[in-house]
Amino acid sequence: MNLVAVISSPEIWDDIDEVLKKLNKEVYYKKIDVETDIMSEIERVSSMSVNYIVIDMSCLDDCRRLPQAIRKMMLINENVRFFIIASEKFAGSEVISTLISMGIYDIIGQNENEEKNVSKILLKRFEEPATYAMAVKWDAGFSRKRDKEKEFVEKGTGRFGQKDTSQVKTIEKDKIVGTVVIAVVGAMNRIGTTHTAISLAKYLIDNRYGVAVVELHNSNVFERIRDSYENVVEKSGMFSLAGIDFYPFDPTRSVSDLTLDDYNYIILDMGVYSKCNIAEFRRAQERIVVCGVKDWELEELEELIECEEKNFKNRYYFTFSDDPMFEFVKSSMDSLSCFKAPYNPQPFHYNEDCAKVFKELLKNVLPQVNDDADNEGFLKYLLKKKGVKLYHKPILLDKIKLRNLEKEKDPRVTFKKYMGFIKTIIFISVVLIVVISLYRLFVKTDVFLEIKNFINQLFF
Repeated sequence: MNLVAVISSPEIWDDIDEVLKKLNKEVYYKKIDVETDIMSEIERVSSMSVNYIVIDMSCLDDCRRLPQAIRKMMLINENVRFFIIASEKFAGSEVISTLISMGIYDIIGQNENEEKNVSKILLKRFEEPATYAMAVKWDAGFSRKRDKEKEFVEKGTGRFGQKDTSQVKTIEKDKIVGTVVIAVVGAMNRIGTTHTAISLAKYLIDNRYGVAVVELHNSNVFERIRDSYENVVEKSGMFSLAGIDFYPFDPTRSVSDLTLDDYNYIILDMGVYSKCNIAEFRRAQERIVVCGVKDWELEELEELIECEEKNFKNRYYFTFSDDPMFEFVKSSMDSLSCFKAPYNPQPFHYNEDCAKVFKELLKNVLPQVNDDADNEGFLKYLLKKKGVKLYHKPILLDKIKLRNLEKEKDPRVTFKKYMGFIKTIIFISVVLIVVISLYRLFVKTDVFLEIKNFINQLFF
């Protein structure tokens, strides 16, 4: 059988139809339109026994979803073959790079033919499947861009030239570039991995960063979280709660798909280390290991450290520990980064102690303000802070505004605002009373004279 599904724009359809007729292949399904939802179309095609799928990227409403859609189809029908028609503007994009990494090599670029007629190349690809060497040119632009960005971040080189390190006192990261991935894994089962992931997301959302939490292990915990709360906003494959986007476990989802969205941070709840996706864990920019301090919990931690070969990039977060026990365990961790989890029974609630710990825990991936005296002044710094953008969806932003209004109406909040001023007035009043009392005591009475006579009698 040679059944073909086609998702294309009207502009390219005639070329595709011409090729399929020459090859005597049957068009079993076609969607000829613009602003097409690729996820919906793949959902329809997945129930069909097609051998080939031809996709014109120019007709998609969001081409960033294309890798996720193809991955989903490949899980259902691993033998299906994809042909991607990409205009010149997609060359070097992260979408093309992801497709090539998935083994999709039949990419027909319109810049290969000045007349923008894809039939010749498409016909050739049907007869002679492309190899990686043929497809890699589409990835070259993105790879070069990624290497330059990495070089500039690590060495300070690039089009801005080499930095003069002799004049640099502190490193300033005043904004988030791209999406930061934070992986949270447990040394053992039921140690608080999900709780920690949500707590971290709460801290970041309170600091006005867009955050997604992804369940990257086979569990139904996120579904239970969704069913336990009201005011949950559900969407396709995810839900929003307390300003945080949650993605329940889905084997077809890739972290790279989510990094294309408007998130500053993506937190991976990876479950227990012994069963997690190790490659994805080590690929994250920040890696947090949730541990325990009990005697029967330290054995799993020792095994994990051996597997990680004492990786100093990992950060170890100890739950359910008091100060003496934490210090004892920390002293035996061979200078690895260790943090004690504060008492935090409700991860969706603000916790001042957690905020202090997380600020230090995430310092390598949080924007830092340069406090050098030779740089920007305090007023300019304040203006910059006020200009921080909100990354929440409108409905989530409304929730935050409503919560702030409720806080302002709370008499306890109003009382706290003026408590510092009241304490200052009381302190000044007490000091004045003491000074005036001492003045009257020595000036208006004979106490000072009597003290002077008493001292003369003792020494003279």
